[in-house]
Amino acid sequence: MARWEELFQKLQLCPDLNNARPEPREYAALHQAAFHGEVAVLQRLVDEFKADVCLRSKSGQTALQVAIASGKHQASTYLDSVMPTVHLHDEFVTFPEQVCVRVTDPEMLSRFQALLQDVHKSHNNWTRDRRRATDGEVEDKSTPVPQGYEFVAAFRNENAALWRTYQINREIVKERCGNNASFQQWVPWTASGTKTVTLQGRLDFELEAGANEWFLFHASIPEALRGIARTGFKMANVAKGADSTGGGLYGEGTYFSDSITKVDEYARKRVALGAEFEGCRTAALCRVIGGRHFYTDSDTEQSDKSQFKLGALQGEYHSTVGDRLKLKNTFREYVVYDGSHAYLEYIIYYKRLGIDEKYC
Repeated sequence: MARWEELFQKLQLCPDLNNARPEPREYAALHQAAFHGEVAVLQRLVDEFKADVCLRSKSGQTALQVAIASGKHQASTYLDSVMPTVHLHDEFVTFPEQVCVRVTDPEMLSRFQALLQDVHKSHNNWTRDRRRATDGEVEDKSTPVPQGYEFVAAFRNENAALWRTYQINREIVKERCGNNASFQQWVPWTASGTKTVTLQGRLDFELEAGANEWFLFHASIPEALRGIARTGFKMANVAKGADSTGGGLYGEGTYFSDSITKVDEYARKRVALGAEFEGCRTAALCRVIGGRHFYTDSDTEQSDKSQFKLGALQGEYHSTVGDRLKLKNTFREYVVYDGSHAYLEYIIYYKRLGIDEKYC
């Protein structure tokens, strides 16, 4: 780490060096950090020194490609989150800088804590993805499901450019749904004991029912969620992946859930020691445009994925609702295939409860 500190000192004197690659060398600083999986270094290079994440190595690779080739999962997750895909600049409009503002209102904080309690599934809650829930790198079949979650803090994402893009697309989807006689609304809900809980009801936020707008959870490592807050969700593989053998059960898209227990499987890194919220994990609360949703409560095989290309990419559907709660008594999954159909509104910091410290 001492050599990285030396680099940062040099960059403070000459920031342009950050995006410079000496001709004989294969990597610039960003590629080198990606190769070694140094997530904290990558974040500082991007956030503080404005590293160009599209910069190519001598052999033509981006830092994201270097991280993937090196098997650095957390580094690749972070770099994927900050790759630009949505156009956020307008020559006629100047947007304020994106910021995350800490939530301090006692009523809102109380709602967040109650929400984590209400949407935790306490039984029939282990899935294969839990095996990598500790750090994303090591698979452990004995990884337990937490008995609950402790809310610690929340930050509201204020990103005017992304919000405008989301709002415009929400109105487009609303109009198309209104002109389609087969449009049906869907309200995400979670069973909690004898209660039925909706995120919308617990948080009391207004949603656009005409576009099937939902409030759902998404989770990742802390650095990646902050990257998504700044640059939006990425759908780089949708065009080739929605009918390929890769990706999740319902094709290449962005996955959400109405349960904190499900998305916690992907919160695969704790906040670093010494940092604010040390030891916490992170999840996001997002607005999602469901539009005309494709509902399935059937098991999905790799050969079935062509339906998602036909449905999502050719405009018949805007999203998929995979009802594995009905199928397997586990969780529902919600998938969108357009980066502008989701907006990360809150990042929440929380802790896992009731399990061995090494899994927390």
